[in-house]
Parts: sequence; C-alpha cells; structure tokens
Amino acid sequence: MLLEIRYIKNYDRPWLIKRVDGNYSQHSHLKSKKDAIKVKEMIEINKFPIKKDQQLAVQRLLTDDELRRLNRKQKYININNYIK
Repeated sequence: MLLEIRYIKNYDRPWLIKRVDGNYSQHSHLKSKKDAIKVKEMIEINKFPIKKDQQLAVQRLLTDDELRRLNRKQKYININNYIK
C-alpha cells in the first residue's frame, strides 16, 4: 500500500495524507507534517497510534480488515508513581 503526503495551502489542516489508488474517502488532513509522517510510519510497522488525531487518520486510510490486523497495545500507567 502506498501513502502520499501533500501540503495544501489555506486549510486549517494543510497536510493531506492519502492512499494511492484508493477511494476518495481514504484520505485524511493533519495539522503538521510530523503527524503525517508518524501516521505513515505507524501503518508501515503495523501498529495502532496512541494520539486521537492519528487514530482517526489511520481509521480513514485503512479498510476494516486491515484495521483489525494492526497491533493494539494498551497504554501502560505505573500506579506507584502517583502515591505520595
């Protein structure tokens, strides 16, 4: 699967990431280039992102079957750090 990143002027979310040879709905707009690159990397290494904006982008870019195959890991919270 090929993903393409473009910059579009005069948008609130100017960075467009789209799936090459995909449907029109398989695209997403992001605020920064760093986020767009991160989404592309996460899809390539088969991981589900933690940030909400990136999660929505991944859901829009992938089909349902591809989304189910991603590795999802729970966020680890060390409870002992919060005891004082």
